[in-house]
Amino acid sequence: MLQEKKRIFAACYVDEVKMYRLTMTVPLLNNSRNTFFFLAGAEKAEVVKEVLHGPRKPEDLPASLTSYVQERSGYDYQHHAEVGSDNASFVSDEVVDRFCLVGPVEAHRQKLKKLAEVGVTQFNIYLMCGDEEETLKVYQRDVVPGFRG
Repeated sequence: MLQEKKRIFAACYVDEVKMYRLTMTVPLLNNSRNTFFFLAGAEKAEVVKEVLHGPRKPEDLPASLTSYVQERSGYDYQHHAEVGSDNASFVSDEVVDRFCLVGPVEAHRQKLKKLAEVGVTQFNIYLMCGDEEETLKVYQRDVVPGFRG
């Protein structure tokens, strides 16, 4: 899919989950007004390290996908989700406003409702704040019930 030149989405089969996943392609990413990559998981850190420190392998990691990471020198992807990380300066207020759910429960409900109205059918909760169980309890008790059919 890294070599795709025309389609903006492509379906790929993922063996681990035995299903197809719809994946955005390079043409979509390159033509997006705004692009934000949130890389979670230690396994991604190795790819980021390769992008930043080489060796360069454009056939595996084309510049159209790696420039985002290369333009953020000093960002430590091993520690990007840690509370109090020096990496916080890389995430602007605009990024938080556009891509994050922050604030009280009602703010989460309102933003999720707006997203649902434009066709979003799923979202991820990244539990990296140190209070994971409580976050899940609040979502289960106060947020999710408002979205059940």
